[in-house]
Amino acid sequence: MISAIHSDIGLGAMVGGFAIAQSSRAYQETIGLQQSLNAAMGDVEKGGEEFEWLIETTNRLGISLTAASEGYKTFAAATQGTDLAGDETRRIFESVSSYAKTLNLSAEDTKGVFRALTQMVSKGRVQAEELRGQ
Repeated sequence: MISAIHSDIGLGAMVGGFAIAQSSRAYQETIGLQQSLNAAMGDVEKGGEEFEWLIETTNRLGISLTAASEGYKTFAAATQGTDLAGDETRRIFESVSSYAKTLNLSAEDTKGVFRALTQMVSKGRVQAEELRGQ
């Protein structure tokens, strides 16, 4: 009986430790995303607004914040200083994310789409390389 209790306590401690580790990792990812958006927007306040918008949008679309954040932060950084900055970046992100969900694309495939868009924006032109690669 005592060994069974001991076993349950050990299991509980392991599960609790795992939950704390997961929570800590999620917290670190969230802080990293916030800092990336602050840098991409060039301003803490604008970064915070983008962070809140991204959370609301991913919740509304039913997509993973973690998966979407990588594509969004690099795409948003690439569009700064262009005609696509701001609301247009958000509109493109929402449209692509919505289509990706409709087409049941994997997180990796969706990242690839945003990688191609980011490269196109960064280069200022569409090249067949991006279209073929993604």
